[in-house]
Amino acid sequence: MKYLNKNIVSNQANNSLLSHVELSHIENQKSEIRNPKFRCHILVLICSIVYGLWSQPTFAQYTLKSKLDTNQYLIGDHIPLHITATYDTIVEARFPQFSKSIKIGEKEIDYLDSIAIVTDVKGKIVHKTYSYLLSAYDSGLYAIPPLKVLFFNTQTQQLDSLATDTLFFAVATLEVDTSKGIAPIKEPMDMPFIFEEIKLQLIITAIVSLLLGLFIWYLWSRNKRQKNIVEPEKPKVPAHIIALEQLQKLEAQQFWQKGEVKTYHSELSDIIREYLENRYKIIALEATTDEIMHKMKTLYAPAEQKLALQEMLELADLVKFAKVNPLPDEHQRSFDIVKGFVNATKIEDAL
Repeated sequence: MKYLNKNIVSNQANNSLLSHVELSHIENQKSEIRNPKFRCHILVLICSIVYGLWSQPTFAQYTLKSKLDTNQYLIGDHIPLHITATYDTIVEARFPQFSKSIKIGEKEIDYLDSIAIVTDVKGKIVHKTYSYLLSAYDSGLYAIPPLKVLFFNTQTQQLDSLATDTLFFAVATLEVDTSKGIAPIKEPMDMPFIFEEIKLQLIITAIVSLLLGLFIWYLWSRNKRQKNIVEPEKPKVPAHIIALEQLQKLEAQQFWQKGEVKTYHSELSDIIREYLENRYKIIALEATTDEIMHKMKTLYAPAEQKLALQEMLELADLVKFAKVNPLPDEHQRSFDIVKGFVNATKIEDAL
């Protein structure tokens, strides 16, 4: 009994000693955690881990899937081929491009068109599906060979590729009932007339026809009114009569006698230029002296009258533009040249 009590006491002492050691160890750990140096080491370790994860290249794995809508088709059916690539946003995917046909042994699969491009971005992952439209015009079993998709990493400038799985499909012909004879070509079907289908076209046609009719009626009525209005023609005064009357008025005003030399020669020049336009149907009022004399070379007029006319026009230009002051007899000579030219070239029976 004493021995047992001693063991119990001994065990209790041992347990007490262990508990004291464990408590001391835990207290040491707590003190280390509270130690600022320990905290600094922990912070550096966490930052290193975060930096290491951050500096690692972004997810750049690729997956590729291809499928057909079914594996049974008839000759001439459209055969949609779907290729789906999954990749990171830093990657650019380049899908295969077909020519007009895919050669498979002695058979061909015709490429018709790219019917759809679907892109789905979730976070940094891109799911892109290219859909191609194919067709086959011969019966039998077909195998679409592996098609390569290129993946270009824009950060590392690396180019990688994946190939699709080989896809199999069968093309069958239409079953022909040989027990029946060849049937004649069916006549075109008669479709029932539906007014609603052409109602809009009829309304538009009616409106356009009405507007066109109103426009034609307006033009016709306007032309009719113009024909009904007969304006009396004014008697045409001969060119020489107009010129001689203007010369008479100019002479009565006595411009050069009053010292208004420039006005006199300007009026005299305008009278002969207007006469040339009315008589010879040429542009003279806005033409230069050289242009007028050049045109007069091919028009009827006595040669001496042409030379005198040139002399008169050149003197008028000097008075208007160079401020030349001619002598009194030169004023009268210019007047006589104009009057003589009009009388020499006038048409008596002009209406």
